[in-house]
Amino acid sequence: PASQPTEQFEANWNGDTIYNILNPPVFTWTNLTFIVNATDTNSVLQFAAENDQDYFGLDDVSVTPIPTIAFKSMLRATNTYKFTWGATTGLVYQVQFKTNLLQPNWLNLGAATKAKTNTLTISDTNALLLSPQRFYRLEVAP
Repeated sequence: PASQPTEQFEANWNGDTIYNILNPPVFTWTNLTFIVNATDTNSVLQFAAENDQDYFGLDDVSVTPIPTIAFKSMLRATNTYKFTWGATTGLVYQVQFKTNLLQPNWLNLGAATKAKTNTLTISDTNALLLSPQRFYRLEVAP
């Protein structure tokens, strides 16, 4: 492999660039994962590459639908809330909360969790003892 000018590799999703590397140094196999939203039943995944002096290899491309990132259920038992959501194996999920929506930052509820099954659950123990109200959100961690 050689690193020369005029090397570029790009990935686009529905016309938006989600990855672009220009004149990279020599590198070995790299696994790239992107979480993107389909805007229609037909979404376009497009690759562009130029490496006049050498080559890039591209293999094992897959597109996998993931469940909507949302809580399926929330149960309250005394002062504890228990949340459950649909997950995709291998993705990392983080539940966050605020006690006031005017707060600038969300706080992590526990550590991020890597899904090993298609359903995940987390509990916010003593939530009502710690604050009279809480707002929650769920996101996929990068």
